[in-house]
Amino acid sequence: MLQIAGAYDAGAKIAFDVPPPSFPIPRTPGSSASEYVPLRWGADYAALVAKLESLVDNVSLAPRGAPAPELKAIELARIILNRFHKISAMPDKIVATAEGGAAICFAEGDKYADIECLNGGAVLGVTTDRRGRPDVWEISQTSFGIGSACSRIKEFIGRRA
Repeated sequence: MLQIAGAYDAGAKIAFDVPPPSFPIPRTPGSSASEYVPLRWGADYAALVAKLESLVDNVSLAPRGAPAPELKAIELARIILNRFHKISAMPDKIVATAEGGAAICFAEGDKYADIECLNGGAVLGVTTDRRGRPDVWEISQTSFGIGSACSRIKEFIGRRA
């Protein structure tokens, strides 16, 4: 269990029942369906983790005038990225946000979705078909809240392993 001390709400500890993110061990087709992660994800997932970690130190990756993502936002984004990995939903990219933080982004045709971990502590989910108004919601920083948001985005995008 990972605990982020002093995270976001007046010094409270926030606990997640997911293991700390790490580079994945390739899974074989003999794994259970809920645990199967395609072998091709190894290098792709490692690149996403490296990009996420580079957002803290490389100010050129942040939009002009935006604050760099803080470590708390990056740690939370790593937990969310790990959850996407567990449910076999490979993001298309990771970017620094204009508000300060990190976003895990998906795009499929006209559909776009992301989860934004902001420096101020908010975690937001966004889905849009690029025609109507985007659906934006706040994500609870619990294992259930993060898991539900990741599943919602995977279903919206229609992403398969």
